[in-house]
Amino acid sequence: QEYPDQFVIPGWISALVDATKAPDELNGDMIVTILGIVDAIVEVTSKSVSNSNDRLPGLFSVVNSALSYLAHRSLVENFDSGLKLTVSSLTSINRALSSTLVPGQYPILSSQNCFRTTVAILPALSDLILSLPQTQTGTLLDIPATSLSLQGGSVTPIDISMVALRSHYYQNGSNFKANPVNIHFSGSPCGVSNNSCTAVVYLQNSQFLS
Repeated sequence: QEYPDQFVIPGWISALVDATKAPDELNGDMIVTILGIVDAIVEVTSKSVSNSNDRLPGLFSVVNSALSYLAHRSLVENFDSGLKLTVSSLTSINRALSSTLVPGQYPILSSQNCFRTTVAILPALSDLILSLPQTQTGTLLDIPATSLSLQGGSVTPIDISMVALRSHYYQNGSNFKANPVNIHFSGSPCGVSNNSCTAVVYLQNSQFLS
C-alpha cells in the first residue's frame, strides 16, 4: 500500500522484531538487509497519513539485535558498513520520532544493551541540557550521564538526536575512555548571528563503570 494504515505498520514492525530475536541466527548479509528494511519502514511511516511514528520505538530492539550480532564479529567483511548503517538507522528513527514531539517536551529515550539514544526538540532562542539515558551502574555510582549543553539557541526550533554505541565497536575502542556519541541537528543550533552560542558535550567516563 502506498499509505499503509495504522494496523499494517505495527504488523511490519512486530514481524521484524520476531525475526531478529536471536542475533546468533543472523549473518552479515542479513544485517544489511534488516537495516534496509528498518529504514524503509521509517520512510513509509513518516509519509503515512495514519501518523504511526509513535510505533517506531519498536524498531530499537531490531537495531539492538543487529549490533549484538556485530559485537563479536569485528573481522567480518562488512562490519564497518554494518556499523555505519546502524548509526544511520538509529538517527533516522530518532528524526522520525521528533515529529511526535513539540518544542520543550520531555525527550524520547531508549536504553538498549548495545546503545542509548535521546531525541528532543530545542525551542527557539532557548538553552538546553540533553542527556542520554543513565546506566544502572552510573546511577548507583552517581556518575553524570553523557550530555549535551547548548546556550544561545536557534531562531527556530530544531530537532536534536543523540546516539551512543559501546566503544568496543570502534577500531581501537578498547583505548577509549568513553562511548562515542553521534549528535545530529536538523538545523544550526547557533542561528542567531549577533549572539554567542556555546555547545558543551560531557562524555561519561566508562572506565568508572567497568
